[in-house]
Amino acid sequence: MGWLHISIAIIYTMSTLFKSSVGELTQDDKDILLKYHNRERANVLVPPLRWSKKLEKIAQISAKKCHDIGSGRNGPYGENLAGYNVVNAWHLTTFWALERVYYNYAQNKCVDGPCTEYLQIVWRNTTLVGCASAVCNGRVETPFFACEYYPPGRIPGHRPY
Repeated sequence: MGWLHISIAIIYTMSTLFKSSVGELTQDDKDILLKYHNRERANVLVPPLRWSKKLEKIAQISAKKCHDIGSGRNGPYGENLAGYNVVNAWHLTTFWALERVYYNYAQNKCVDGPCTEYLQIVWRNTTLVGCASAVCNGRVETPFFACEYYPPGRIPGHRPY
């Protein structure tokens, strides 16, 4: 069995262990999201995020739009979106965190792949996060996720950490 098959098997196994209730996030889902966001931040020596119920409510509005137009800004907030390719909270943070391999610190840019969701997670000045999920188009097995961040990151010309 090749490394790709093993990776898929591991992700499938972990995703079934952390299967959330589809639709709204459970408290366990929120704890997982915060834990894995903060694990990535600790890896680059930036302070941990705190959960914000206000940002969670804003994320719920974004998630219910079910439209992955790309992560970026949502008014005064940073925003990460993911739809149809992640199955739960653990898989979501893992999906975004894997983008770290594309961030080149020396050049301060993404190289050979996307890394903008990762950059928002580890942005030093960001202190708050709130996330939500929604069922879209009757696709019960794959919720749509949104996370909102304050203050927002990904400021052109600035380093994340």
